[in-house]
Amino acid sequence: MIADWEKVGDLSGCASIADVGDVLARAYPDELPGRVDNWKHQLWRFITMDTGDLVVMPRKFLGVVSIGRLTGGYEYRSEAAPGFRHTRKVEWVRTQVERTAIGGDLRDSIGAFLTVSELRRRDAAHRVETLAQTGVDPGYKGAVEPPADPDALEQDVRDEGTRQLTARDLIGLWGWQRRTGDVIDFVDRGLAARGLQVAPHFTEVQLDGLVTVSAEETTLTGETTQEPSGTDLGHTPTRAAGEDLSRHWRIGSLPFARDVVTVGFDEPLSRAITRMVQGDFSQLPMANRNNVLRGVVTWESIARAQLGHRGATIAAALDPHPLTAQEQEELFVRIDDIQRHGFLIVTDGDNLVLGILTASDLADQLKLRVEPFILLGEAERRLRRLTDRLPVDELPTGSGVRKTRASGKYLTLGQYPEVLKEDACWARLAWPYEQDDLVRRVTFVKEYRNELAHWDMDAPETKPEALTETKQLLSLLKLIDHDPRPWPAEAPWAGPAVRLATQGSRGRVRSPRVHECDVLILSADEAALSRQIRMAPRGNKCLLAIECKYYTASRVGIGHARNSEGLHSDLRTARNLFVSDTRASSVVKYLSARKRRYEREVVPANVNTVGYTRGQIREAFKIYLGKTAPSTVI
Repeated sequence: MIADWEKVGDLSGCASIADVGDVLARAYPDELPGRVDNWKHQLWRFITMDTGDLVVMPRKFLGVVSIGRLTGGYEYRSEAAPGFRHTRKVEWVRTQVERTAIGGDLRDSIGAFLTVSELRRRDAAHRVETLAQTGVDPGYKGAVEPPADPDALEQDVRDEGTRQLTARDLIGLWGWQRRTGDVIDFVDRGLAARGLQVAPHFTEVQLDGLVTVSAEETTLTGETTQEPSGTDLGHTPTRAAGEDLSRHWRIGSLPFARDVVTVGFDEPLSRAITRMVQGDFSQLPMANRNNVLRGVVTWESIARAQLGHRGATIAAALDPHPLTAQEQEELFVRIDDIQRHGFLIVTDGDNLVLGILTASDLADQLKLRVEPFILLGEAERRLRRLTDRLPVDELPTGSGVRKTRASGKYLTLGQYPEVLKEDACWARLAWPYEQDDLVRRVTFVKEYRNELAHWDMDAPETKPEALTETKQLLSLLKLIDHDPRPWPAEAPWAGPAVRLATQGSRGRVRSPRVHECDVLILSADEAALSRQIRMAPRGNKCLLAIECKYYTASRVGIGHARNSEGLHSDLRTARNLFVSDTRASSVVKYLSARKRRYEREVVPANVNTVGYTRGQIREAFKIYLGKTAPSTVI
């Protein structure tokens, strides 16, 4: 085993790491002190390793590592060519250990940028010993205590060459809990100031994912080392400061299924089907014994295999070229692929299966990240509406509350606790709650809102208690703040027994969506009640709902028919009618299959279709009058 540093002479006389530093300083007088300090730690490790220690050497371009055992002390070969003089004798125990057989955490440490580093943590010595004997990594499931502060991190890297910790623990060294744009730049600058680099970058993994910190390795001319593409163990460059925040959203930033169920190439297809049904999976990756991806089985590929009578093994239904992604890839670049195919298989640089990211995962994350903002906005809106009736001269003067209202502006969420603390305001509001408790709740939610003021890559679910508190406050506000769907004041709902409400009438329905129709016929009593309480009319009190589609430049399509079906399903009126000015064959087919009423090609010039439409409306009136005033039916 050979170390470089061709300008450095024999180190046999060095009794301490300081002696090695002095030799390096004399050999490289133009190098920066920090770089020389980095080199002295590496050379000191090289010359002081004990005989019998295990050595792991990545073999670039081959996809394997070699594991050996030191059999002798440090030797300086003055007769050798420059760059080949510092040596240690090694007996190579296993020269072809596949990198894919090594756990990702250990593989990251082995692949550190330093020439010489020590593998000390996460039971590394036992795992390397087992790899040397069997070629299998037993792995590690425990936790590792993080450094106490950035200085301790730097010292660990100096002593060992690398230091592994989670992204959460890394940013926590600088006192942060979430990865906002400012925090990312701040931590990047802090690492760079200490001559440290991190791989993968802490924005490329989940918050509790592991990263490896090492010293910035340099060549002997002072230039940063650049490995050829594809020769390292999966590391990616440190993010440039000031990079667009959207680039922080990586595949690895999202929680995705990591305990992936896989199948083997020669296993029966029935086994894949059983696992997919039991686990409610839409796909199963096929991997070899080291978990290297070889393809994927989906319901679609199974159907093709069975229809084509290709056989009853996994190989017959295998898609050998599934869509994959690596954790460091930008999320927004791959969203279209997830939408089209439903999933991406997440792999590392060696094509090992790390997990699956599905469209369902994206939907879950959307809810987690958007829900807090919706709840906070709703709470602020209700607080505003409930306190709007307070006279300006009774508002407190603190926090600029009175000044804000006097200028015609809305109060901020941070100002509402001041309003609720004021006894005169509280008495006028006459809410049936404890004053101190509600002030506490609003104050808590205000602080939560401040924490979420800047959108970042870590979902707000890191504080579930804050989300629960916001929901509870909103529930209390809803009880005292009714939220009707008011009709316009000019809505013409007076007149005879039956009246037409036109231009987008709305029905109150069972689903959260408010359906619209163009003509709604309802009784005068229901119209009067709706106007009185300023609520949409009840669907079961409506006689006839007509959806009208008049299109010239575009076609009436199946989507319009589906909307009409939703109106029918939710309104539950006695009759519904779909009217269009075109033939709309797809609409006719859709509505006929569901036995819904429709009229097509209804235009003033077509007296027949106009007459048919009038007949449908007359029939609705006839049925209504037959129930309420039979003697008036003609």
